[in-house]
Order: sequence, then C-alpha cells, then structure tokens
Amino acid sequence: MLLARDRHPATLAQDADALVASFRRNAVAPEQGTLRGDPFPLPNLAWSISEREVGARFGDGFARAVAQLQPGAWSDPIPSAFGVHLVWVHERVPARLPALAEVRGPVLYGLLAERRAKALAKA
Repeated sequence: MLLARDRHPATLAQDADALVASFRRNAVAPEQGTLRGDPFPLPNLAWSISEREVGARFGDGFARAVAQLQPGAWSDPIPSAFGVHLVWVHERVPARLPALAEVRGPVLYGLLAERRAKALAKA
C-alpha cells in the first residue's frame, strides 16, 4: 500500500504513521488496506516475489527492509522512490534450488534461441 510523495508533500510521514496505527488498531486485512492507498502503477498485491524482484521494482534498501519483516502484520512505513509503503508479508518461503526437471524446458528453449540468434548473425 502506497502513500505517494506528491499527494502528501508536507504530511507524508505523519499520514503514514496515522494510517498504520489505524490499520493495527482496527485489524485491517491486507486486501482492505491496499484500497486505502494512493493510486499506484504497479500491483498492490504480489505473490511469491523474491527479494531481488522487490529490489528491482522499489530499490535495494526497500527490499532489505521487506526481507526483515515478520509475516502476519503491517509494517512500519517503508520509504521508496514512490513514497511510503505499508507492507504486509503473508508468509516467507525459503529459497531453494529447483530440480532439473523444473528448469529443463526453459533452459533448453533459451539455449536454442541463443544458438538461433548466433546463426542468424553469422548469415
């Protein structure tokens, strides 16, 4: 959930603090909390997103802060280039190496596409 910097130029920190206090006091569910934020071009709900993906979208500092959150509660306000976010982590799933069978198709497709591009460049 975002409070945009340009919509709260003088009161961003105070508005974020008041909103997170309200969310916690009233046990606001994450799906409802996202409706109270400012318009945002990226999805408000993200499932199974890695710390690297969060960093690419919001910055590495934001990603590190989110990686430290405990699941099941609203975060304190976390700044990004967009403004201030209130984040709810549903669950944390440890990273794992996928089995070869899970990646064989995409890897093979990528290899064939790379070889095809090289062959076209030579021709």
